[in-house]
Amino acid sequence: MEMYEIRAEIKKMSERIEQFFSSLNVSAKEIEIKAFDDQMQAPGFWDDQREAQVVINAANA
Repeated sequence: MEMYEIRAEIKKMSERIEQFFSSLNVSAKEIEIKAFDDQMQAPGFWDDQREAQVVINAANA
């Protein structure tokens, strides 16, 4: 395999990886996880067990 062919393959793979990560919407998920984490660390979060369970279930979805 020639160098130009290797570069072309790397470029195609790079584009596919970028499309894959875009489809996962990683940035939005990171923000969502941070919001759940902030809620769970808030004082009094565990005082209402039902509400805490709702947040935990949403975070695990």
